[in-house]
Amino acid sequence: MGQPLLQKLISLPTFLLSVFLLYWSLPICVLLGTLKVLDFTSPRTDMYNWCQFMTKLFRIKVKKYGSNNVRKDAGRHILYLCNHRSWTDFFLDAYLTEGNAALMSRWLVFAVFPVFMVAVIVLRGVILFKRGTILDKEKFNEWLDNKINSSPIPGMLVYPEGHRSLADKSLPLKRGMLYYAHSRKFPVQIIISRNKEEVLSEKTMKAHFGATIVTGFSDLIESEGKDIKVFLGEVQAAWDKMWESVYTADAAALPMLEHPDIPKFDYSFSMRVMQLLVVCCAVVLFLGTIAAMTKLMILTCVAMGDLGCKALVSSLAGWFLVSISGSRAPSAK
Repeated sequence: MGQPLLQKLISLPTFLLSVFLLYWSLPICVLLGTLKVLDFTSPRTDMYNWCQFMTKLFRIKVKKYGSNNVRKDAGRHILYLCNHRSWTDFFLDAYLTEGNAALMSRWLVFAVFPVFMVAVIVLRGVILFKRGTILDKEKFNEWLDNKINSSPIPGMLVYPEGHRSLADKSLPLKRGMLYYAHSRKFPVQIIISRNKEEVLSEKTMKAHFGATIVTGFSDLIESEGKDIKVFLGEVQAAWDKMWESVYTADAAALPMLEHPDIPKFDYSFSMRVMQLLVVCCAVVLFLGTIAAMTKLMILTCVAMGDLGCKALVSSLAGWFLVSISGSRAPSAK
C-alpha cells in the first residue's frame, strides 16, 4: 500500500502541471504564436494547430502501424471510430484525424475544460450531447444532421466504447452512431491507438512526457448499399483486427506518422470574429490567473516569514523536480 501511495505523491506535481497546461492550452497557444487568430482572409487550421501544439508540448512520438492513413475524401462525411482511453484523447485523436473531424463529446467535458472547449464550439469542431437514453432517435439524428451540415469540418469523431477504459481489451461497441452512419450512407474508418493513457491519465493521476503512441488506421468501410447487419459485422471485425494488430505491434520497428497534407478550412467572418473574442478573453483570464497565483505565493511567504518561506519554496521545488525527473514515459514495447 505504501509504495503505490508514494508513487502517486511523487507523480502528482507532473499530473497537475499537465492538467494545467491542457486547461490553459488555448491562451498558451496564442501567446506563443501557434494560432493565427488575426488572419481574417486565408483558410485556417486552428484545430490542427492546437492539437499539434499539445502533441509537441508532451513530446509525443506517434508510430504508424500499417500502410493506411487517415482518410479525408473531399466532400464526404466520414465517421471516425477511436478507442477511448483518457483525457489525452481530446487533443491526440484530433491530431490523428488532422483536425478534419468534429468530436462528439458529453457536456461534462465542457464543464471540466471550458476554456479550449468554447473555442472549439465557435469553430463547430465539437458536438456536445447529454448522456442518457434517446427517446426520439429520428429527432436526434436530424439534430446531428444540422450540426454536421452547419460545420466547415466534414468528419465526425466518436468513441463507440462509450466510456474511457484502461483495459487491454476493447469494451463492447455501442451501435447507435453506426446505425446513424448507415442511415446516412456515411463511410467509417477505425483508428486505434496504444499508450494514450501514458501521456495523461485522470484515472491513475499520472502524466508522462516523451510517450510513444502506436496508431493504426483501417480501410474505409462503406455503409452504402449494405444490409445493416453486414455493415455492423464488418465494423466489428475491422475494429477487433485493428485492436489486436496495434496492441501487439513492435513500436521500435514502425515508422513515424507523417502529416504531409493538412486540410484547411474557410471559417466564416463571424466565426473568426467570435474566435478572436474568445481568445482575447482566454488570454486575459490566463494572465489574471498567473498574477493571482503569484500574489498568493507572495502573501503566503510574507505570512510565514523568511525562514518559513524558504522552507516552503524549497520543499515545493524539490517535490516538483523529483516529479518531473520521473515523468519520462516508459519505453514502448
